[in-house]
Amino acid sequence: MIRRKNIYNLIKVCEIYYEPVDVVRAVLTTEQHLSTRIYSYEPLAVAKDLDLVSSKKTTRIILENKSDDEIFASFRKNYRNEVRKTYTDSRYSFVIKEGLSLDGYELYKEFEIESGRPFLKPTDMSGVWALGYIDGVLVSGIHLINCSPVLKVVAIFSIRKKTIEDDITMGMIGFMGKRLMYEVCLFAQKRDFFCVDLAYINTESDERIGITNFKLGFGGDIVTEYVYENNSRIKRLLKRLRKKIRI
Repeated sequence: MIRRKNIYNLIKVCEIYYEPVDVVRAVLTTEQHLSTRIYSYEPLAVAKDLDLVSSKKTTRIILENKSDDEIFASFRKNYRNEVRKTYTDSRYSFVIKEGLSLDGYELYKEFEIESGRPFLKPTDMSGVWALGYIDGVLVSGIHLINCSPVLKVVAIFSIRKKTIEDDITMGMIGFMGKRLMYEVCLFAQKRDFFCVDLAYINTESDERIGITNFKLGFGGDIVTEYVYENNSRIKRLLKRLRKKIRI
């Protein structure tokens, strides 16, 4: 997937997701962008002005050549049991929406604020939204972006305990989260995605152990994601200028 955009009609940006090295080289040699960012599951040597800015572990649910049952069988046993419970209880429902979900965005924003993290603007949140409901109340969500052949998770979020109804338990919300991930896999499989990338995991951080364990429960493989970015002098000057404008 190759994304091209202009920031403030000034900075030409190109983002390249998981393309073969020959495609990356072709874009770099035929197009001029002030900012280029490349995501890859393999280390690349494509241009002298591209710096490796991060290399992080991620986990992927591989979908290629797998049936629905094979995907489901890769989940932990307790995950499978929890997903099955959502099929037998009519209180659970879900929707998958492409574009921007305002309801999903509001729950995502509230979750990030309460977690003490910055949140993205609505204009940056178009993509795929998997939203889970209990008794019609939105309780859980997953936001993803199309990086074909990869469907990539951007955010996993849920309603906080203090704001939920008395008859909706945190356990029920957990069941819904697992069901949503299974529905995301089915959605991606039907559209011929190679995998669902659950994004960054950190098995050494106590702060992230909860979300890391959640992601690992879906039976994906663990790989390194390499991110490259050009770091030209003009780009650095523009970044400083934009910071001054915000101030």
